[in-house]
Amino acid sequence: MQLLKNKKEFFWKVGIKSKSQPKFKNLKKLARKNRSSQIRANKVGKISEEKRKEGQSPINITIISLDEAFTSRKIVETFNLADEDAIIHVNEKRNIFHLAVPRFKQRYTFFCPDITSIISTLDFLRVSDILVILWPIETTNLHIAHSRLLDVITAHGFPPTFNLVLTLPASGKQRDSTRKALEKLMAPWAKDSRIYDLQGGSPLQILRQISTTRKIRSNLQKLKPYLIAENVQIIKTEVNSDSFSLLISGYLNGAPLNVNGLVHISGCGDFQLSQVVFENDPHPLKQSKKAESMEILRAIKADPLKQTQLDSEIIQDPMNTDQPEMDENEEKFEVPKVKLPEGTSEYQASWLIDDDYDENDDEEEESDESDLLKTKTMETTCMERKMVSVRRWRKKIFLKMEVILIQSLRVPQWTNQ
Repeated sequence: MQLLKNKKEFFWKVGIKSKSQPKFKNLKKLARKNRSSQIRANKVGKISEEKRKEGQSPINITIISLDEAFTSRKIVETFNLADEDAIIHVNEKRNIFHLAVPRFKQRYTFFCPDITSIISTLDFLRVSDILVILWPIETTNLHIAHSRLLDVITAHGFPPTFNLVLTLPASGKQRDSTRKALEKLMAPWAKDSRIYDLQGGSPLQILRQISTTRKIRSNLQKLKPYLIAENVQIIKTEVNSDSFSLLISGYLNGAPLNVNGLVHISGCGDFQLSQVVFENDPHPLKQSKKAESMEILRAIKADPLKQTQLDSEIIQDPMNTDQPEMDENEEKFEVPKVKLPEGTSEYQASWLIDDDYDENDDEEEESDESDLLKTKTMETTCMERKMVSVRRWRKKIFLKMEVILIQSLRVPQWTNQ
């Protein structure tokens, strides 16, 4: 047998399987650039489409001040004073502030809820895009009411949060120590430990950060439309009647609104819509010199045939035979009298079924006794049979033992030859 002199010839004849690699690794430099630019363009297109669907409504911001010396209204004033060109509109009844900053081409709506009322604070948080919290520097422990409020908000769900502080110390050591103390204070509730200096830093920088942050919508905001009522008016349809129509105006956000559907007003209930009216923006980015009136651009009226009914309970069907009709004039059914044994109460009598208790009870007792005797006799016969079989088995063993002993006692006789 001749061995192969050259091993390379042997390996060359056998086909080697090539390793599978991703497609983009084999691409050249120009192709990789084109691919990354396409991915970037798709992401930008998705974000711009989301903004277009929103209709360029203002960013809803809820401000919660945990520092008693500096209220949430003062925070809005600092944002307003940071830019000279900023335009502010105040709604005193609702504690809503509209701020337009032409420098960033962005509008902000600030909500300043009463933090003593947890329900009102949660109502504002459900419709807000960003939460701003002002943390105190001097105290190491929060007030019990403030910590309870933050616990409820964490259970409900935090939107993207900005943690603000009035002023941080200028020196390095004090600044680091206060920052560490604040991080320890915020640790149970705040996800992001980044701290923004309100007065020492730039408020405009904070506004720019708010405008560029990505809004993470909750499931409620994605699936349902929502509106914050800024102006509420009552319009009576008739003079001498209790019915009236309610006119609510505000910015509509979230999913598209169906005119034929129902609308829930917090604290009041569910209602039907008569029409939806589109008007001019009352708080534009650039305020024009001409006084614009609130003109109706478009109105969509509800179709009474397609409207959702307000019936919240199931109405009984009179044609259904399973539902008995209770008539007052119908004669009452008399319960027949039953012979009962002595000492039985009404509750015990309701559970008894048989009518006669004299003859039938005696017969049943006799039959029960006979059945018990039969079962006992059957059990005794079975036990006797078992005992007999055990005795026979023992006798067989004893006989076998005797035979074995007899055979072992027999000694073979040796003969002398």
